[in-house]
Amino acid sequence: KMNQDATLSDAPILPDVEKPKEKSSYTSTLDAPVKKEFLKDKENPNKKRQFDEINYDGTNNPSTLDDDLEDQKGEDVKPKGNEGGKKVKLSQKAARKQKREEQKERLCPSIIIGKECRFGDKCIFTHDVESFLKGKPKDLSENCPFFERKGFCPFGIACRCSSKHVKDGKNIVDEELAKKMEGLEVEFNVMNEELQRKLHRKQYQFTKSDPLIRIFRQEKKKRIEENNSRSKQNQQEKKEENSNEKMEEKTIEMKESEEKKEESPTKNVLIQEKNEEATSDDKEAKLRPEERRRIDFKGKLYLAPLTTVGNLPFRRLCKKLGADITCGEMALGLNLINGQQSEWALLKRHASEDIFGVQVCGSNMELLTKTAELINDNLDKVDFIDVNMGCPIDLIYNQGAGSALLEHPRTIQDILGGMNKVMNEKISLTIKVRTGKDEAKPTIHKQFPLFESWGACAVTIHGRSRQQRYSRLANWEYVNECAKLTNLPVLGNGDIFSFTDYLDHMENTSVSSVMIARGALIKPWIFTEIKERRHWDISSKERLGFIKDFADYGLDHWGSDQLGVDKTRRFLLEWMSFTHRYVPVGLLEVLPPVLNQRAPAMYGRDDLETQMLSSDPQEWIKLTSLFLGEPPKGFTFAAKHKASGRGCNFLAIATNNSLT
Repeated sequence: KMNQDATLSDAPILPDVEKPKEKSSYTSTLDAPVKKEFLKDKENPNKKRQFDEINYDGTNNPSTLDDDLEDQKGEDVKPKGNEGGKKVKLSQKAARKQKREEQKERLCPSIIIGKECRFGDKCIFTHDVESFLKGKPKDLSENCPFFERKGFCPFGIACRCSSKHVKDGKNIVDEELAKKMEGLEVEFNVMNEELQRKLHRKQYQFTKSDPLIRIFRQEKKKRIEENNSRSKQNQQEKKEENSNEKMEEKTIEMKESEEKKEESPTKNVLIQEKNEEATSDDKEAKLRPEERRRIDFKGKLYLAPLTTVGNLPFRRLCKKLGADITCGEMALGLNLINGQQSEWALLKRHASEDIFGVQVCGSNMELLTKTAELINDNLDKVDFIDVNMGCPIDLIYNQGAGSALLEHPRTIQDILGGMNKVMNEKISLTIKVRTGKDEAKPTIHKQFPLFESWGACAVTIHGRSRQQRYSRLANWEYVNECAKLTNLPVLGNGDIFSFTDYLDHMENTSVSSVMIARGALIKPWIFTEIKERRHWDISSKERLGFIKDFADYGLDHWGSDQLGVDKTRRFLLEWMSFTHRYVPVGLLEVLPPVLNQRAPAMYGRDDLETQMLSSDPQEWIKLTSLFLGEPPKGFTFAAKHKASGRGCNFLAIATNNSLT
């Protein structure tokens, strides 16, 4: 382990790490070794499924299809009809008109829960209860999750599980249970109306961040002026330094090295950079990293932040199956500061999530410091804030966020320093990084000795570069070298798909634990496998039970009315676009299974297992209909990680019109 008091220039130069070799199988490194009796096309056993024909980055490697789904952020592409294509953006006038027409067909929210509408005849919604009930689809279940838990269903007569709480067209309340459960919630971190109003109107007071930002701007301006002055005086000596950022780091290194040599000339480490211009009040307010709460990551299984699929119902399912630590989907700091409701929804936490964090993304100290203050002061159910420094997509990278931060260590230092000063000691600050920008020249090891002194409490490293995105295997040898350079808990991420993968990394590297992304998407029971040290030959009936669990959790989270059912179905289908790629253990000739191996077209051991192996979205919709009923007319589905892939000419689209 390295001493935490080190500088960027003191980081060791690592030897070239040999790239990990892909594991071989009975046909090729890309094909899963499925037993021949289960192959559909016995004449051509290597025939690929439709999805596997798509080449996303020219490598023909199935691992490029996804990973922790950071690619989806801001790239929500939806099909147009049955042909696919981008969603047509309506003008404001047309959008308002469309919304009014939709509202005319919806039942008034007050009437739904049995109250009198204060708008009367002027209400923009319909009050025709009889027509609404006549056109309402049949109930999905007798047990309403809200009525059973709270004694009251907020969706009233619109609930799709209303048989117990709707009598004669009226919503009834179990007064005794409602009084008993009053104030007891199972979901936390909800943005209240007052906070949203202040954020929308730009009236929220950032009392901690604003003074820090003013000082930061003054010091940054002063640093730039000093560096420009030194650059002019020492042009010949400083030829190799072509940026103000590098000049600043070199100057700080020279000053601090002289001070350190006087104390201990044999040590090649330096204390954390101190700002001599900071006020005494600022110094007193600064929280030292060792004073902040430290989460015990050792040996705990961490479900990665997964855009779209890492929603609250999916995290509940993973918790049930053994996940120890969960984290909300990546939230953009700017959207949180602007009070965007959909972004704040990503921060919600379920009561079953005993160790929970939120992940934020931003490009600079000012934005993320405000974001940290906002979360710290308004959410009381957050154990840690994770800063995304690994997102590789152009949309995020070109704004200077995500993996773009890896090229600017001073910015990372400023971000961590600012966030630490506005967060209380009960919340940990963690970061997620990649190996660097270029696969051939990993760089993040230079910062690993510094992260602790900068204020991080833990680091997750994805063993791929920004350039790789999600292609080829993760470089665990490099992950191990980085983990040796810090005293912080280090969590490794990449290609974990079995308990043997987990044991290999835990026994042969210096990581404290692992973060699991794609492995959990394809088989969320991987957490059970790891804890029980077995390859679970799960049956199709058991897998169907997990689909039912997701459907139940979805209705409990998104609502039991038709809108909630539709949203649950869509997110369930997003998950099924991953889990259909799971090859049951009993169908494999060789164990353990390998994440980056694709499956040929095959039969299962029963009809249900065969249906679950299908790459046809129509089959996935049929499975959702078992628990959510038939989809509404005009329902379409396109998997986001397919629709938004680079160079993708194929959309996984299904409509209810094509179902038999």
